[in-house]
Amino acid sequence: MFKGNYLSDDIKKSPCSNNEIKISSNNTPFQLNVLSMAISLFIFSSRSVLADTTPTIQDINILPNEIIQTMQSINKNDYLDNFENNGSIIPDVDFGVNNSGYILNFINNTNGVISSYAGTSVRNGGVIENFINRGHIGTLLGRDPSRAVTLSKTGTISNFDNQLSGVIDGPTGIRNDGAIGTLNNAGSIIGSEIAIHTQGTISSLINSGSIISDEFSIYLNGMNGIAKIDSFSNSGIIQGDIGIYNDSAKLPEIINDGVISGITYAIYNVGKAGTPTISIQNNGEIVGGIEHTGSGPIIIKGGSKEKPGGFDRNSGATWADHGDKFRYRF
Repeated sequence: MFKGNYLSDDIKKSPCSNNEIKISSNNTPFQLNVLSMAISLFIFSSRSVLADTTPTIQDINILPNEIIQTMQSINKNDYLDNFENNGSIIPDVDFGVNNSGYILNFINNTNGVISSYAGTSVRNGGVIENFINRGHIGTLLGRDPSRAVTLSKTGTISNFDNQLSGVIDGPTGIRNDGAIGTLNNAGSIIGSEIAIHTQGTISSLINSGSIISDEFSIYLNGMNGIAKIDSFSNSGIIQGDIGIYNDSAKLPEIINDGVISGITYAIYNVGKAGTPTISIQNNGEIVGGIEHTGSGPIIIKGGSKEKPGGFDRNSGATWADHGDKFRYRF
């Protein structure tokens, strides 16, 4: 029988040279064998527990002309080096792809199509290091997902790259409640309601393509105190009823070398108390004017005295109505 103090009573440390520890024992061979079996059983059990929590390592590769009509789920403990789609993922459920695990490279190639009957075409509640879209994610005939790509609060994408041939569309193109490192759009992001809606964080948004909506092209909702875009540059087209709508989010600077256009306003900034200054460096075109009701000033840089900020004074800009909330550097 084992005693509760078996090890401390029967295994003793003996002094040895060179700072080594020598283990001596008066146990019989039978006792040592039993102890050895117990230790082996413990190690085996520990390995079994680890095996249950070790992520599975696998790749998903959907071939050209292959049609997948079931949702592609990546579970919490799944680890994928590559998820690559060259075919069509079109299930009759709320999600086309639902990720809760880890994906190193998520690639939707030129001929790739991802949609869902409703809900979200691609939902990410886990980690995706590189999200590359060269194909089409979103709305298809007979399928109307409310969002093309969604990041939940636990979702992160380090590098989101919508390339030249990439199309992301739906009532909402991209909904971000999580964290995106770099969002680089050279293709098209289209939303009948909102093209890009963020309540989370985006470290860098770079647009050289098209971000287009019937309502809001880019909508920042900062009422949760979290939403922000640290760096924002546009050399493409941002177009909507309102081009950029910022409600109290942190948006320190907009650098525009392209076109920001709005039927009602190009840029509409609503700032709660304590919202920092927004700086607009405009070397391109801002069509539709700027409305600012924030607590801090907007600094508009670029253009000339004749065209402050790069647009005519009669173009619809409303700075004259807001006193010192607007400052200009030419």
